[in-house]
Amino acid sequence: MPIGYLKIQITDAYDIHPIREAMIRIYQKIREDIVYESFHTSDALGNCDYIALESVSKTLSSDSQNTLLPYTTYHVEVRCEGYETLEIKGIQIFEDIYSTLPLTLKTCEENIRNLSTVPKHALLKSLDKHQDSHCFSSLNLSFQIPKTIQVHLGIPNSKAENLEIDFVYYLKNIISSEIFPTWSENAIRFFVYVYTTFVLKRIHTKWYKEKGFDFDISNSAIYDPTFVKNRNIFDNISEIVDEIFNEYIQEFSCDKPLELTFNKWEIQNHALQGYTSLQILQQFYGEHVQLVTTNRIQNILPSYPGTVFKKGSKGYDVSVIQKWLNITLPLYSNTLPLLLEDEELGEKSEQTIKAFQKQFCQSVDGEVGKCTWYQLARLSKHIEMIPISNLTNDHLLLSEKQSPVSIKAIKEALNIIGFIYSAIPVLVIDDQEDEELMNAIEIFQKNVGISVNRTLDEITCKAIFTLAVEISEGNDLSIGIPAYPKTNWNQKEIKWVQHCLNVVSKQYNIDSLVINGIFDEKTKTTLSQFQSLLGLPLSIELNRLTWYKLNEIYVQLIG
Repeated sequence: MPIGYLKIQITDAYDIHPIREAMIRIYQKIREDIVYESFHTSDALGNCDYIALESVSKTLSSDSQNTLLPYTTYHVEVRCEGYETLEIKGIQIFEDIYSTLPLTLKTCEENIRNLSTVPKHALLKSLDKHQDSHCFSSLNLSFQIPKTIQVHLGIPNSKAENLEIDFVYYLKNIISSEIFPTWSENAIRFFVYVYTTFVLKRIHTKWYKEKGFDFDISNSAIYDPTFVKNRNIFDNISEIVDEIFNEYIQEFSCDKPLELTFNKWEIQNHALQGYTSLQILQQFYGEHVQLVTTNRIQNILPSYPGTVFKKGSKGYDVSVIQKWLNITLPLYSNTLPLLLEDEELGEKSEQTIKAFQKQFCQSVDGEVGKCTWYQLARLSKHIEMIPISNLTNDHLLLSEKQSPVSIKAIKEALNIIGFIYSAIPVLVIDDQEDEELMNAIEIFQKNVGISVNRTLDEITCKAIFTLAVEISEGNDLSIGIPAYPKTNWNQKEIKWVQHCLNVVSKQYNIDSLVINGIFDEKTKTTLSQFQSLLGLPLSIELNRLTWYKLNEIYVQLIG
């Protein structure tokens, strides 16, 4: 009997706090037909073991003339005390394919049941997608990979739900929904390149937002790739997306616009004949097509340096890896010790990398290539952005083993607050629990009327993050850019500008500065370099446009 495999990953509403204990039931066709039932204790990421489920022969998914369903469907029910009950119908299981069902449960006092259905696979439907008649007019378009994408769960004009989704997860979802996971690797890569480019274009041109909609893309198969809420993601597709999510198509002719009207089976047939994904792209869009890689990835710094780091590797990039491993360590191991950030990838670092890789369906080799680098970067950044009051003890952000990332987050929040409470000094954003930070905490505690103890206790941390969010929202800027000063510039505000310019200088070719609070010639020169870099009108004045552009770039770089 053909067998496929399903792993269920359960987290809370922050997508990071694992739900350790849950009752899982799996039905086939009708609720009474229970094929699996077990009370699971998950690992630190909320992962349960793979569950073996009966399927049908994978030959059905490689025959374009087949009229039978090439997979078996199951209904999954997840129950957990204190959370809503989720029931997903139509989970697709293919022979020999491992897949993961990531579920996010919301807390609730009553027993609320949330139902969703995975529709028939898009490849089995006969919908003709509309041609995207607007093609690229430039041969040198450059995209930034966004952190998230806003997806409308319906046709554009419908009153459907909007979801803000992690961009990489979105790609995994649409590829899993558009093609069969049993297909050739080169065919899968072709579709990842095409859909990534198509979606980036939707975002880059503000295709829907320019028309007055409040989302980036729809999930209507008529207009856009198919996105399915609460579907299982096929692991082989997930691995390929993790490897090439920041690669896209460039330089194709306006005579042959990027469209989604091709015959998918024809792509698979080309791949089976031995054509690479690039060769297939060139057959469809012309020989001038090329694939480019961007390191402009929102919230991810530094970008992947292009080197595989293995046992014996040394240097600054190794210390970055070790720092990320320490930040994420509580999520996948309760036994491994924190690493010494000594810029040398030794045996302990190698073992910790393997433990991390095991949790993310990657090849477990103890080496940090592109895929592992960005997985580490994304997860550590995700932890950093969660308010400390919402983290569990497992994350160790405010415990005796305090992680440096919590100090950095506190300093960033205090700098935002400082634009309202002028007595709070501008802090250098680093990992040091220094005297300046303690002074700022004391001033903050006095100003907001909480116990003055110069410590980062739970009450103080919650107050800092809450007030920082309120101030950001009060400026009507969701990314938290401070308001343009309405009075004469003071020393603190000039220090802030110098600090922001220094952050920009680490990524772009402008001079770094000594933070002295003086608007001196060096500061003016660096400011002019920044204005030239962004194509802003040159001015030695700290005008409003320069202020907001500088802060916007700063926020993008630090995440």
